[in-house]
Amino acid sequence: MKKMFFVFGLIICFFISGCGKKEIITKCNMKSDQSLSGYFIESNYKVYSKKNVVTKVEINEEISSEKSDVLSNFKSMYESQYDSNNNRYGGYSYKMSEKDGKLIIDLTIDYSKMNIEKFVSDNAAFSDYLEDNKLTLDGIKKMYKTSGIVCE
Repeated sequence: MKKMFFVFGLIICFFISGCGKKEIITKCNMKSDQSLSGYFIESNYKVYSKKNVVTKVEINEEISSEKSDVLSNFKSMYESQYDSNNNRYGGYSYKMSEKDGKLIIDLTIDYSKMNIEKFVSDNAAFSDYLEDNKLTLDGIKKMYKTSGIVCE
């Protein structure tokens, strides 16, 4: 009888812990030297996924420039883009700061809070990276590769 309770307890623990679904974190990065245009970008990505479905992406991006107007232009452009995307699709949160000639951006895209259908209707090419209307880890790696982003 004790063995049966022990086995039953293990089964319950297995189901409570998500049936063995383990979140995977894939790290990606990109460096872009645009010194002729007056800036350098370094981006680091953490892609969170479960069973090959991307749940969220955290991006830390640093834009370096000796020209304050370059950083100001990037800041305005990103604020506008992220606010617009969040209002239209949901799932975007960010914070920005400037320090020592760098614009530092921390962006989170939470795909579980995003309206994927609306995003795809506005960005048809994005559907190439989906399976069953969900962004896949394989899909995001493929998308990132076309942008020069390297994943582990």
